[in-house]
Amino acid sequence: MSYPFNVRVYGIYIQHGKLLLTQEVIRGKKYIKFPGGGLQFGEGIKECLAREMMEESGENFHIHSHYYTTEKFIPSAFASNEQIISIYFLMEAKNSSAFEQLPHTINELTEESFQFFWIPINTLNPQILTLPIDRTVAENLLRTNAIVTS
Repeated sequence: MSYPFNVRVYGIYIQHGKLLLTQEVIRGKKYIKFPGGGLQFGEGIKECLAREMMEESGENFHIHSHYYTTEKFIPSAFASNEQIISIYFLMEAKNSSAFEQLPHTINELTEESFQFFWIPINTLNPQILTLPIDRTVAENLLRTNAIVTS
């Protein structure tokens, strides 16, 4: 029996005291999470995040320092025989003005849709994030005051 690993790479982007998050409907279920996605065979982890951000936003990002990597077993929500390994990086849009007009609220989405949105850091409740590992990262950001606003 095979037990594959599923490597996910996510970005933490803060601008003017706000944190960039995404809302997606995947297989009929709504997810609120950090932006990013799955590592493809043959690419590096920073390369993965840069590609995902280009695919999702059409914008280039500087991928900065490593922030967090999963420290415990997390099964995939879609395949119980897959182990998720999530890696988080601090990042920054090369063209920050491209994100200034994003909504500051969560809107209703239709089937298989996607939306970026901002949440003010001072109102961030980690429980709004769907994935347990994202909640852990958000709690760590808030607890350690690691978020530096720009």
